[in-house]
Amino acid sequence: MRSRIATIGASFVLCLVVASPASAATAADEPFKSEIEEFLNKLTLTTQGLVSWEGSDALDFRQDGDAAVAVVSNARLAIHEAQTSQIVFDHVEIRRAPVAGSPNAAKLDIVFPTQSTLTLADGTKTSLSLKDATASLIGSTSGAPASAHAS
Repeated sequence: MRSRIATIGASFVLCLVVASPASAATAADEPFKSEIEEFLNKLTLTTQGLVSWEGSDALDFRQDGDAAVAVVSNARLAIHEAQTSQIVFDHVEIRRAPVAGSPNAAKLDIVFPTQSTLTLADGTKTSLSLKDATASLIGSTSGAPASAHAS
């Protein structure tokens, strides 16, 4: 189960997390929002059917200096095994910033919540505790990841 949770977390990192029809993005946020939506639309395929995006309650954007920040509320992923389970991350923050000296690269830093909930198909809920759960991804603006780190 631990390796499956790590796979789910890694999938979530790669998906850059979240698209929600209720989200409101400004014109400056559109490229970042589009990247997120594009990956989420491919999540089931890229995880060979193991993980699918089930939505979120909200996706909010803001600028923080030269970084674009997305905050996802109640991000939901389904885990497809013999029976489908769901994991909910109550608050995920994704920060996208340019890489100094690399005009065609961006760094994504993702911070996961300390508490999340895994709900099994039979309704059993398990609280997951994450300590300093973060991930970083440096990729080209063409979409190909150059390096990734999760802790």
